[in-house]
Amino acid sequence: MRRYAQLILFLTLWWSAVAAIYAEMLSPMARLARPDVDLNAALAVSWLGWLVWVPISLVFIAAVGRHPIESSRVIPALATAGACILFAIFTRAVFVYFVNDSVPLWYVIRPGFMTVFQDSARNNFILAGLVFGTAHAIHYARAHADSRVQIALLESGLARARLDALSAQLNPHFLFNTLNTIAETVYHDAKIADAMIVSLSSLLRQTLDRNGEHLIPLRDELDFLGHYLSLQRLRLGDRLLTDITVAPECMPALVPPLLLQPLAENAIIHGIGRQLQGGLMSLEIKVEDDRLRYSLISDGPLASQAVGTPGIGLANIRQRLKTLFPDQTYLQIEALDDRRTRVIVTHPFILEMPV
Repeated sequence: MRRYAQLILFLTLWWSAVAAIYAEMLSPMARLARPDVDLNAALAVSWLGWLVWVPISLVFIAAVGRHPIESSRVIPALATAGACILFAIFTRAVFVYFVNDSVPLWYVIRPGFMTVFQDSARNNFILAGLVFGTAHAIHYARAHADSRVQIALLESGLARARLDALSAQLNPHFLFNTLNTIAETVYHDAKIADAMIVSLSSLLRQTLDRNGEHLIPLRDELDFLGHYLSLQRLRLGDRLLTDITVAPECMPALVPPLLLQPLAENAIIHGIGRQLQGGLMSLEIKVEDDRLRYSLISDGPLASQAVGTPGIGLANIRQRLKTLFPDQTYLQIEALDDRRTRVIVTHPFILEMPV
């Protein structure tokens, strides 16, 4: 309905502009040729005559919408074109025929209707054809705009489906690894295993509460990471040291869920957990050039499977970041030396959910 009102407004303004230009050209000639006609009344009638093209244009646009000229429907389209042009000629003839008695702008003595109709055909045939062609331009412009909207919706739906699939992949991966950890612990320390099960239930509850969200506040992601690290400390004890530094302005930023946990899991399972003495995992999060930058450094050599072909967790992060922020993300795994590994992740710093 709003689009229809905007179209009527546009057509009214357009034909009013045409009427104003025509009146500017007509007024000097009218003063000389028809001094018997009131000029103001004549210009008002002329303006109304041009506004008759507003409903004519609407009919043309509606008709073209049903039968546009296309290679597969040439005959119906040509028939529609003929009917529209005939309608325009007839409408203009009716207007002139009945208005001329009040303001004899066109004829000093009004002739019969067929004469008026023939004159209307000569005067309006080309203009009606131009309006019909313009209606096609409006039709195809609308179709192009609608197709772009449909493509955007399809791409958005596809991206959301990909994210849902990736999330569905990541949750079982996380659960599988955690249950393996509990299984390893239950035989030599039942109390710790029991505490780990309680921590795992809290983590799963927090995961389910997200209701398929693909962006959450960083503070929520850090809270989830804290629960995961508590679970790992039950297993590793003093062998796991952590140092997390987050710039205050980062806390309300929106980030993909389960972004930090796979990074920490990769550092612990492939690095710190394999060393007898354990090690330190430090995480720094800050804003850099309107981007959120994560730098995770962990003790332990670079895992061989992380070179070029990261494991499920890291590969999942990379795919989700590419889907959420196409061509705006960075993920790099590198060896700082033979004892430490660093993972750097960046993505746009956003504070509101994209529409």
